[in-house]
Amino acid sequence: MSSLSTSFDLSMWQTVLNALPHPVSLNRRKELSGGAVYGEIVLVNTAFEARLGYRKEDIKNSEVWLSKAYPNQDYQTFISQTWSEALLNAKRNGTNVLGLASRIRCQNGLDKWFQVTCHIDYPIYDLYDIVAFVEIEAPEEAILKLQATAEALIKNHNALLIKERQLNETQEIAQIGSWDLDLNTQTINWSNEMYRIFAENPSEHEPTLDKFFQRLTSDDERAKTQIAIDKALMTGLKQHVIVHAMRGDGRQVFLEVFGQALFDREGKPTNMVGSIRDVTESFASQARLTEQNQLLQSIIDSVPARVYWVDGKGVYQGANDLFLKDAELEDQAALIGKKDQDLIWSATYGEDYRKDDLEVLTSGLSKLFVEYDEVDRQGNRVVWRSSRVVMRDEADQITGLLCMYEDVTERRQNEETLQEQKNRLYYQANHDTLTHLPNRCLFQFRLNEAILEGHKKGLKFSLLFIDLDQFKKINDSWGHHVGDRVLQEIARRLKGHIRPLDTLARLGGDEFTILLRSITSSAALSEFVQNILTDIKRVIVVEGESFYLSCSIGMSRYPNDSLVAEELLKFADTAMYRAKDQGRNNAQFYTEEMTHAAFEHVLMQSSLNQALANKEFIVYYQPKVNARTNEVIGMEALVRWQHPRLGLVPPNQFIPLAEEIGLIVELDRMVMTEAMHQVSQWYKAGLSPGVLSLNLSPKQLKQPDFLDFIVSSLEESDALAEWFELEITENELMKNLKEMQFKLEKIQALGIQISIDDFGTGYSSLAYLKRLPIKKLKIDRAFIKDLPEDDDDCVITSTIILMAHNLGLEVIAEGVETLEQKAFLLAHNCECIQGWLYSRPVPAIEMEAYLMQAHLAGARTL
Repeated sequence: MSSLSTSFDLSMWQTVLNALPHPVSLNRRKELSGGAVYGEIVLVNTAFEARLGYRKEDIKNSEVWLSKAYPNQDYQTFISQTWSEALLNAKRNGTNVLGLASRIRCQNGLDKWFQVTCHIDYPIYDLYDIVAFVEIEAPEEAILKLQATAEALIKNHNALLIKERQLNETQEIAQIGSWDLDLNTQTINWSNEMYRIFAENPSEHEPTLDKFFQRLTSDDERAKTQIAIDKALMTGLKQHVIVHAMRGDGRQVFLEVFGQALFDREGKPTNMVGSIRDVTESFASQARLTEQNQLLQSIIDSVPARVYWVDGKGVYQGANDLFLKDAELEDQAALIGKKDQDLIWSATYGEDYRKDDLEVLTSGLSKLFVEYDEVDRQGNRVVWRSSRVVMRDEADQITGLLCMYEDVTERRQNEETLQEQKNRLYYQANHDTLTHLPNRCLFQFRLNEAILEGHKKGLKFSLLFIDLDQFKKINDSWGHHVGDRVLQEIARRLKGHIRPLDTLARLGGDEFTILLRSITSSAALSEFVQNILTDIKRVIVVEGESFYLSCSIGMSRYPNDSLVAEELLKFADTAMYRAKDQGRNNAQFYTEEMTHAAFEHVLMQSSLNQALANKEFIVYYQPKVNARTNEVIGMEALVRWQHPRLGLVPPNQFIPLAEEIGLIVELDRMVMTEAMHQVSQWYKAGLSPGVLSLNLSPKQLKQPDFLDFIVSSLEESDALAEWFELEITENELMKNLKEMQFKLEKIQALGIQISIDDFGTGYSSLAYLKRLPIKKLKIDRAFIKDLPEDDDDCVITSTIILMAHNLGLEVIAEGVETLEQKAFLLAHNCECIQGWLYSRPVPAIEMEAYLMQAHLAGARTL
């Protein structure tokens, strides 16, 4: 046994495979030319030893296994060829699983049928594969006979090839005798080989034409020969006859005689010359071949299916009686030499048959048990099951096809009827008869299915429990038939809200559930539920009566609330009752905290739309300082939301929401416009705010009018472009480099600087940093906050600073809060600092007061 990798636990696999009920072997594959060949058999499970009787020691490799499992050489050849063709077919068609039904000789000498299966593209480890053996009943009689026919064809074909080779060798060493007949004297000159052919002694025998005629065994033979001689003399053409003659030793032989007349200048025949060859053995072989063909034809005629065979060009070479009956032909002679275009189905399916044959002939891959539908001449549907097996010669060249097809119409109809009944029963067992929605049984199955998928893939989903408010009054007042119509309408409305991934079910009465897999966020879920509440309240008209209903909805979420189906359903039901307790016509999460957060999210979303119009957003400014001189060299504009009820809302609570609902572009432009006007006013007042940084959303860059907006904003604020720089985050910059590079170059051309924000948290390419029009890198605060204690942050920060300087870029650190952080940065030549060590973000009026104080002091120092 070859050595195994230390990471491959053979004993573990032995234990796992022993637990399987079917025979299984673990093989180590060896890649050879022409396809995969299983070499070493590493182990077999206990079911293998029990069912087949072989231990691993009995079958150490695939060669030993084949010799024991398929002792009949012809059948072994058939199995090997079929497996190889299946392997080639799988690789060409992109399939992975190989399967083959075969008759296997067990250790006790009994034959059993097994379905042998292997997965070729995904070995369990390295080149180790598992081969499974599932015991099956013997295949149908037609398949068995077709397989037996294929085996017989292989056997007879091989025998014929051997005989042909023997004949070829005989022909190579055979001596052909030559003769010369003098027409005047009727004497004949024989070559030495002629004497050998006739078993005569050259010194004792004088050949003549009369003596030759005497050797022929009958008057018919003599007449046939004389006619050939006369024709040669009259026409001058070469003649050929086969005669039955007696040799000198008394043995009768068949001789092939060639002869031709020779003429003098006057055209008078003078001689006849020719050759003779002993063809007795050829006659005997032909007789045996005829006998074998008759036997094979008898076998094929006994198969209860249509069988035929064609050559490599699709020309029919034979068929059984059932096929001839379909083709409306009397015998083989009427079929041989024809193509599908010459038969009765030429106008209907002839071309299709020819294409199917050509596909197999071209690919060299047999196609077994393919079913297809046709319509016969009476207009009835007919289902055929066909198989096409490639026939090859000794040189492995394709010589033709052996094909079989049978009428399986009745069986297919029975199967379809049975399947239709199963489908109908399944539908009835899993769907509500009133609304045709999935019932509790099917819903439970899909819920469990969603939990399994969620566990494997880390997915989330929600469960909604919906109960109609005051529905019982409709049944009590107008009857159940009206109530049923109302339920059907409710079901139709609910169905209009779900997507293919979701499941809407009726649990019974007026209770519905929704397995919601297409929505995962709390905000989107709240919006979905609100739409349902609104839709249910629309008037329902039944038999002229108008009904106004509402519903109460409870929600649970996987995996937040539970990982168990029963608990998720129970929690959603509990939440539904809480919704009823709070006045009906509302929805509740299972936890009050989630309910509050989700609807607070919806409230904030609604408030955002009003905040821009109400000018609730305020621009704050945080200075950027030269840490060596303590001079203000610029500032960053930051937005805050002054909410009328919630107070000052930090950006991390509303910027992502603004991105989500599409308000970020408008918000960005508001900040840019206000900040540009403010900076312009400061410069006009003689203050020196330095370069103002404006955060740039990627959605803003994608706006076709962004450059026009920048230009117009600069003009309207009477500001200079060099007073500003735009900051874009590293990850957003790298998502679409070509587009970003083009637009950033346009911005740079205006005189506005470009800076990369949060550098170090993304995946920038140094090559692109050099190519992009970037002037500055801002080190993300995540690397600054633990300086200088954290060694990793120290290495990362110092590396970014060094890299920026080597690329000719300025570098600034944000989030600086301590003197120790400042000292570390200065020690590594990072002088530009932004953070609470100097100032937190402040409104414009406070920033202006500071700038004024610095101006009055005569320097921009902190």
